[in-house]
Amino acid sequence: MGPIVTGLEKEKRLDELASFYEERARGGVSLITVGGFSFSLLGSRYFGQARLKKVSQIDEHRKLTSAIHKEGAYTLLQLSHAGADADHFFALNPTTINKDGARLAWRMPKFLIKSTIKKVAKTAQLAKMANYDGVELDFAQNHLFNSFATPGLNHRHDEWGGSELNRTKLCLQTVQAIREMVGTDFVISARISLLDLHRFGKTWQETVALANELVKAGVDVFSFDFGVGYMNIPVSHGLTPEDAWIPFIELFREEVSVPVIFGGNLQTPKIVEEILQNNPNSCAEITRALIVDPLWVKKTQYRRERRIIACTMCNDGCTPHQIKGDKKLSCMMNPVLFVKPNVSGDHSSKKKKILVIGAGPAGLAAAVFAARRGHLVTIYEASNDIGGQVRYCSKIPGKSQYIHLIEMFKKLCNNFDIEIETDHKVTALEIEDIRTHFDEVVYAAGSSPEWIDIQGAPSSKVYQYPDIFDQENIALGKRIAVIGNNNIAIDVATYLVHQSNHITSRDEWLKLWGIGDPREHRAGVVGMIPKTMTPYRQVALLARNGSSFSSNILEEFRSFEMQWLRILGIKTFNDVNLDSYDSTALHISFGKHHSDPYPIAADHIVICTTPGPNLDLAKKMNEAGISPHIIGAASGSERDKRVKPILSCIREGLVLGSTI
Repeated sequence: MGPIVTGLEKEKRLDELASFYEERARGGVSLITVGGFSFSLLGSRYFGQARLKKVSQIDEHRKLTSAIHKEGAYTLLQLSHAGADADHFFALNPTTINKDGARLAWRMPKFLIKSTIKKVAKTAQLAKMANYDGVELDFAQNHLFNSFATPGLNHRHDEWGGSELNRTKLCLQTVQAIREMVGTDFVISARISLLDLHRFGKTWQETVALANELVKAGVDVFSFDFGVGYMNIPVSHGLTPEDAWIPFIELFREEVSVPVIFGGNLQTPKIVEEILQNNPNSCAEITRALIVDPLWVKKTQYRRERRIIACTMCNDGCTPHQIKGDKKLSCMMNPVLFVKPNVSGDHSSKKKKILVIGAGPAGLAAAVFAARRGHLVTIYEASNDIGGQVRYCSKIPGKSQYIHLIEMFKKLCNNFDIEIETDHKVTALEIEDIRTHFDEVVYAAGSSPEWIDIQGAPSSKVYQYPDIFDQENIALGKRIAVIGNNNIAIDVATYLVHQSNHITSRDEWLKLWGIGDPREHRAGVVGMIPKTMTPYRQVALLARNGSSFSSNILEEFRSFEMQWLRILGIKTFNDVNLDSYDSTALHISFGKHHSDPYPIAADHIVICTTPGPNLDLAKKMNEAGISPHIIGAASGSERDKRVKPILSCIREGLVLGSTI
């Protein structure tokens, strides 16, 4: 299992963290790399991140290692220095850089370089005393060690920069110091950026040379990341084929004399088994799949692959940059992860008849957890299938895995004998009947986009985004204008330029993103030209009234999400005024002064405004004396024009269903 951040590492007592990893070890994992700990205050991702620095902390860490060893697994402690990736004002880098237009990463003084080497070695010694089987050194991405080794990130002119020998000195001396401190009976793993995917990154020859020097210094095994920080290439995302990075790791395996750990985006048992069969003396690293399903390995081992709860690759709640302060690791496919005791779902002393209106993520979660407590639950759903707007997501290229969420809820509803009536749109005429037959009403009717009046546009030319998914008989033209400044608009635009929701093959994907043979192209990208797709439709994406749709994309994904739109040939326009529409074009202008009028050829217009809550029926229920429990997108403020995340909806349903 690869290193992750859970948010529990900074707790004074590590019992809950030990239980988390113990469950994965019991599920068949052989090696667990524990992440989330730093060895240096300035090397922390944020001030307050957990550090292993004192002998007094060893007993708590022994709880963790004992729990893992008890189940027959081994464990490594990852040692990382965030470098320029640190989210504080004292971030360090080989040379001073402007990180994000607002903050600097400062040039690391020589005395701190030598101090860092000593601190890493001391922490490795403490890890050995805490009964870890080894350490993993984070020499990847834009973290400190890889930044020193990468020519485009290290512009020093002293003994720690310049030549290849000087740039790699920090990595090599760190390994040597650790090996001297811990002896030969302790594993040292190095996680390296195999491809920097940056025009100033390391060549393949430099990467291999560094790896072989690290082996001489004492490294026993290699694992891998790709890229250097925020990039315009999706490294581990729904857009990334699961086997995208396998050929590069196989190339590297032939260059070194120690075992390697295959990783990247691995989810499927078939691909993992092929890796292990084709690459003797190697390992396969599963990470997100084990967050979702701790029994992934055992289910594979006993040929129960169909019972595996699959990851949707939603990137919501599980990336390190989202787990700060009091936040903990969360997962919409495993919503009970680190759940509080008061929503554990103890059996209810009084059985109730509960009606859930709406079978979106919030309604389904409430139904399942209420039924789990022994209540009799009925769901009324207006459409012909459950899932709500997740059904739309599953049709988007790069998000087809969202279908796993719907499939999981279907199984759970069947297991708990939940009655589901689809094609049942509840009306005000049924309110009295609902009062008679049900003890509680859960209102999870979701949300709907607002209508936009466009001068001259007939209703036959304008659709709201649910229409294009729900109405199969719509014959859209080849030129579409999509209006919206949110993720929904981006997803709809992506959907419209494709004929299917399947991501292309690995080789085609590598061409689209401009990734080539690293032996011929520096860092895998220099000299490569990304291939643009021939879109099924011409799509223009319009953000209105001073807004920009890119501002609604998480920073760590923004660069490659925007690049994806360029690859797809989607034209983007910000701060747009919708002036009028004639038979062939939508006429727009820009800014409050309506400057630079511009016609956009458009056979149809799709409105993707941020949806507001569907509360009409809930208000009528309140007037009739029924107080429904309103959750999910329906609970959003009519003034708060933001798309409520799926995970938030599920958590609301979980809490309500576990306490109702």
